[in-house]
Amino acid sequence: MYYKTLQSNLNTSNGISLTYGVTEKGDTFKHTHDFDEIVIVASGSGKQYINNESYFVEAGDVFVVKDEALHYYENVDNMYVYNIGYKPWVLKDFSPMLLKSSGYHSLFIFEPAYRRKNHFSEKLHLEAEALSELISMLEKLKLEIAVPNNELSVTGLFMQITGYLCRHSQPHKAARLNESPGKKIIDYIEENLSEPISLSELASFSGMSKNGIVAMFSRLYGVTPLRYINNARLYKAENLLKNTDKSITELALECGFCDSNYFSRVFKAYRGMTPSEYKRKKGLSH
Repeated sequence: MYYKTLQSNLNTSNGISLTYGVTEKGDTFKHTHDFDEIVIVASGSGKQYINNESYFVEAGDVFVVKDEALHYYENVDNMYVYNIGYKPWVLKDFSPMLLKSSGYHSLFIFEPAYRRKNHFSEKLHLEAEALSELISMLEKLKLEIAVPNNELSVTGLFMQITGYLCRHSQPHKAARLNESPGKKIIDYIEENLSEPISLSELASFSGMSKNGIVAMFSRLYGVTPLRYINNARLYKAENLLKNTDKSITELALECGFCDSNYFSRVFKAYRGMTPSEYKRKKGLSH
């Protein structure tokens, strides 16, 4: 059976896992799971079924399967795959950098969301040289993930692979997805974090209805637009706390909070400590 042919190493303490192996003809293991998964087809070909839709995949194809999506393979021909499983919170601390990458939006957000509509035409495909380099990184991850108490190295390699894939996802395969209303709204939010941003303003800017925007954020990011905006402001604030000497008041206003007291309350709810406490704990205060 397919699930028995895969070799599996789990590193659950930092939310990252790796499975790899050859799929066999006749294998059909329909399954879901509570984490996201990056699928890399290293060799061969076959049909990938995701939520009852069939997609042809071959060596060099890379795509993300979101949590709870029903998926399995059929009609495989000497297909060797790597599956990197990860909990979404693994990427949380890297969000300020990831959200600036059009490749990240394309590979991790928009392609899975619009896969059925686009008939899998926007998936990432790596040519032989790039695929070989990626496989080298995956083999390193395989070794590191088997070492006990090695979360730092595993997370570092996972983010290196993520960055590599994001870089190769732009601009040729990402162009049309990056022109979508969703990407335009995200760019608008990032460029205007210091100003009040309302749902009405987003609707006027994008030409979408308020309900349409709420539905889009729920589908793509699993949060409301307001929660996404607050998270983006907090990510920016945390980065400024680490890299500038600005006062808490200056920082609050730059990140779009009406005053430092409100900023401190929201930051504490997010990080479990006030901005001042965060700076002291991180040894950032002067």
